[in-house]
Amino acid sequence: MRKHYPDLDLNQLCGDAGLSLQYLEDEFHWVSTTFDHRFTELAIERTGEESLAYSVGAQPIDSSTVGRVLANLFSKTITVRMMYQLLSKILNHFSRVTKLTLVDHTPGFAHFQFFPLPNDLDAQEKEALKKNFINVAANTMAHLAAIPNVQNLPNARVDYTVEQGAGGFSVYEIKVYYEEENRLRKNMALLVAAGITIGILFTAKIGWSERMAFAGIILASWVVALRVLSFSIMDKHARALRALNDSDQRYANLQAIKEKLKSFADATQRFVPWEFLQLLGSEDVSQLKFGQNVQREASVLFFDIRRFSTLSETLSPDELFVFLNRIWTRLVPVIEKHSGIIDQVRGDGILAIFPQSPADAIRAAIDIHGTLADQNREFERLHRDPIQVGVGINVGKVTIGTVGNEDQMRITVLGDAVNVAARLEEMNKSLSSKILVSKKAFDDSGLADSVLWRNFGPMSIRGRLDPIEVIQIYECEEPKVQEAYQSTSKEFFAASELLRHGKKDEARLVLEAILIRNPDDRGAAHLLTLLSQEKLEAAKLAMQKF
Repeated sequence: MRKHYPDLDLNQLCGDAGLSLQYLEDEFHWVSTTFDHRFTELAIERTGEESLAYSVGAQPIDSSTVGRVLANLFSKTITVRMMYQLLSKILNHFSRVTKLTLVDHTPGFAHFQFFPLPNDLDAQEKEALKKNFINVAANTMAHLAAIPNVQNLPNARVDYTVEQGAGGFSVYEIKVYYEEENRLRKNMALLVAAGITIGILFTAKIGWSERMAFAGIILASWVVALRVLSFSIMDKHARALRALNDSDQRYANLQAIKEKLKSFADATQRFVPWEFLQLLGSEDVSQLKFGQNVQREASVLFFDIRRFSTLSETLSPDELFVFLNRIWTRLVPVIEKHSGIIDQVRGDGILAIFPQSPADAIRAAIDIHGTLADQNREFERLHRDPIQVGVGINVGKVTIGTVGNEDQMRITVLGDAVNVAARLEEMNKSLSSKILVSKKAFDDSGLADSVLWRNFGPMSIRGRLDPIEVIQIYECEEPKVQEAYQSTSKEFFAASELLRHGKKDEARLVLEAILIRNPDDRGAAHLLTLLSQEKLEAAKLAMQKF
């Protein structure tokens, strides 16, 4: 709290929750769950951080503290087997978002099931739990493996499998194999003493003098048994104390391993987005298989920087990398904010998919241009040319899978929907537009009443036999361009309807009227050029036939 919220008055916060800060700073003091909940509520209220207590999928309990508590409690009273029987009930008190269940238990073996409890969480907390659940599970398995240390026994061997549960959450099946402590020495001593006692007391064939002689033997055997038992107890407690002394170091080592694994997972996610792994049904990259793929409906966004080749010639290699990293640092979070998953970041463009709705892709495209407008104002102060970009968006069936070979592969997105999005992005150049969307994607988005748009009608796409209807989003154009487009919106709609019904001559007349009112409308000019070319080609064909 001091590190992340230095301006927060901790004295006041602790006092309002019911305990003094001085009391809490002593790590040997305990607090009630009532205070814990009250402190958490006040901390959330005063920091504005709603996911404060659940940012890693569970309440933040220090693993070394848990280790000391369990070691101190169990080493004096309970066997390893009893620990595993009680562990799930105890650990479930530490978290309201995960549950550990004992499925089966025999001597030397315990079978647990570990799974999340997302029902009472909001969307933000569920996402945090889903992303961090692998770390929570690893920490839990580390605790399970270390339990026999309390009795000075080797670490348990832990095997696990992961299954897909409801809501995309993982369920861990954990199997623990451990050695039970050896109580043979003290049990044999007690058995020998008890056997001699019973044999002497219930033997009626010997006289009292013999019984008195054997009484000395009985007394000696009990003394030996008690000494063996006491040494066994002392040895057990000594081992428990050694385990207690070593527990901090063990858990520190486990924590270091956990941090390394988390660091590796974070580094891996930079190259293989976690969302792609989730779509493929894998927990991490080690589970990916060559040729593994899945088909689903998704929106595809292609983004490209204009005149990138010219820009590359004017900048040194170092300047070019600085420029690109500055652009991607600003634009990648925009895509991720709208639930987009980035498949490729090329030198001059981005390919991203949006699994939920085309509306996410369209809003991301509008925000991309808004972010670049801010960047261009900064470039203007530096006397540099502004950045111009084009975006193409389509929706349809895509295949997400691994390509390459057994030794080197990557996840990518393929399909006709991807190709069409790329062609729409290219068409921005000839239409002098910024965002082009297929009509199907636009209709599915439900944004007809929320953004500024116009329909170009059916247009031929390179590489496809059938034309598709193309929608231009001009929400991010300059205000004067928006006004010009809106002033001729009815005429443009009429032209697109005429083109849809094949009435090209009438559409040509409407487009000519639009250009008289707005000579700078490059989209209308391009359509008119295409119609003129078609008419010229038709005339040539007629002359050839004649």
